[in-house]
Amino acid sequence: LPLPYLSSRSPLRDIYRALSELSQKVAALLKNQRELTGAVTHEFRTPLARLKFALAEDSPLDSNQLGAIREDINELERLVQEMLDFTRLDIHKPELHIESIPLYELCQQRIELLSTHTQIAISITGDKPVYNADGHLISRALDNVLSNAIRSAKKCIIVRIEEDPNAISIAVD
Repeated sequence: LPLPYLSSRSPLRDIYRALSELSQKVAALLKNQRELTGAVTHEFRTPLARLKFALAEDSPLDSNQLGAIREDINELERLVQEMLDFTRLDIHKPELHIESIPLYELCQQRIELLSTHTQIAISITGDKPVYNADGHLISRALDNVLSNAIRSAKKCIIVRIEEDPNAISIAVD
């Protein structure tokens, strides 16, 4: 808020300035909370969608489908635990578990998991780079992108991995 004209000796000047700064901080916190709520909602949608697909089939579930359902339930439990950890005041950022990730194989694994829940053909092509990252977070990102692609695709999805000296890209068409 613009500071109204107050004499530099006015006791209200400092109070108004402090209230104005507080108002800006509260607005920023509310914006961050809305963004976090949106992100959490998006993270929960992917495993829930896979569970819905699996349970919507009329035929009895086989052992592979039951295994996939168990994995989805475990993923939901991990997401809930991450959110509980995040809300603790003493944790400011998540602990990363950096490891060498073979991206082509990880993409293949995520595609196989999601393929059991859709009739859309999903294929993968390209390079086979190894990347140092948190495998759980990369898996979540891939699941989100692939789930969005499955909802939008008409016939097929092609995942293409390309590596150059400066970057690795994963394109989903």
